Amino acid sequence: MITRKAKEQLQFEVTVEDHVKDLLVSMFSSKEGVETLLARIERIYTGLTQYKLEHNIDSSVFTVTLV
Repeated sequence: MITRKAKEQLQFEVTVEDHVKDLLVSMFSSKEGVETLLARIERIYTGLTQYKLEHNIDSSVFTVTLV
């Protein structure tokens, strides 16, 4: 989800390492529902957006690895 959105809207190629995926999944709670997980993913996307704005990155594809 974040990889597709970042590629389409920011022109960032995002690679997410397995331990980051595991961490995000571990934050999921059936009590809180998927909204909490989606909110955390949205925070990552917001950070990528802010980075692009602050560093004036052009529209060429930029590779980001979440570790």
